[in-house]
Amino acid sequence: MISLDGAALRHNVQTWKQRTGAAVRAVVKADGYNFGLERLVRELDGTADGFIVSDADELQRLRAITRAPAATLQELGVEQALRVGLLGGIANVASLDSLAALAARSDAARLTVRVGLRLAAGWSGIECDDARSYAQMLVTSGMGVELWTQLTNPATEKTDRERFARFVAMFRQLGARIDGEDIESTYPAANGTIHGTSVRIGVGLFGAGSAKGVTGLRCAIAVSAPVVETLGSDGGLRASYGERALPLDQRQYFAQLLGLHHRLAMPVIVHEAHGMADVACRHVGQRMRPIFEHGLVDGLRLMQMFTPVTRDARKKNVMMAALDHVDGIDLHIAQMFHGPERRVRVVTERNACVEALRAQPHATRLLLCQSYGISG
Repeated sequence: MISLDGAALRHNVQTWKQRTGAAVRAVVKADGYNFGLERLVRELDGTADGFIVSDADELQRLRAITRAPAATLQELGVEQALRVGLLGGIANVASLDSLAALAARSDAARLTVRVGLRLAAGWSGIECDDARSYAQMLVTSGMGVELWTQLTNPATEKTDRERFARFVAMFRQLGARIDGEDIESTYPAANGTIHGTSVRIGVGLFGAGSAKGVTGLRCAIAVSAPVVETLGSDGGLRASYGERALPLDQRQYFAQLLGLHHRLAMPVIVHEAHGMADVACRHVGQRMRPIFEHGLVDGLRLMQMFTPVTRDARKKNVMMAALDHVDGIDLHIAQMFHGPERRVRVVTERNACVEALRAQPHATRLLLCQSYGISG
């Protein structure tokens, strides 16, 4: 069982504030890292200086609990940007259309938006070359801007910080109203000098710091589990990665087997030596059988749907169609010519229909290579 320690979460926010000397915003994206957005917000409201969520949907859930300052990470189009604005959040914008929609509001001069420098494909942001267009629209509308980026590569951190400094300088030179700078997240904040007006702390809420560690952090995640197998060692066996050897005490050894990092020393409830869990239809000590043992699972199969693909297949008929809408990818479907003599025609040729892929195999045929829709 995994549980959260709310007191440890709040303690860690205070620890990050003391370490960084900046406002700390708690990242509760992805449903609070699957612990529940509402749970984390209730625990940290009044302790964290604000929150970071993924999108307008998460912001709406947060607003049911608190009116604390909140900002989004994703750019999901004009409608989402307007919703974030109506909910009193700071919308992350990475398209001029979204920025223009917010600039058209009658109260635009009182709004602040986020514009990020994109250093990796997984983050919504813009390139340095696009900064001028954004800055000019911000100046015209009177909106403020919070400039941010996500440092993702320690090997290029120095260069990336320099790029972000130039990014900020460009907005400032063009006269944009800069309401904040947000460059530090958990690992950069743990390892280096703090820059900017706020820091984003995500996994650091739970006690993670960096390879160097952060003094004072507590593990906020408690794990309890029964012993289903006991292993022993004469010593010298390494835990996993690195040089650290396992202790001889089997209870500590079992904690390592659960994959618990030694800097995040999560408590583990270990049963005594002769304890035996009573699990119906299972064999403790001989691994666990599948959870569907002795159960009917035919209802889990995929729906068998007729696929109306006729004549030559087109982009919309193939599983990779989504890639055709990605910038920089031009998807082409190889053309299959009509089969001449001694060649096998494609099954969609001349209005032959393709049967849907099945979750269950066809029954054995009577003749070799007997199938559907193939003609010579």
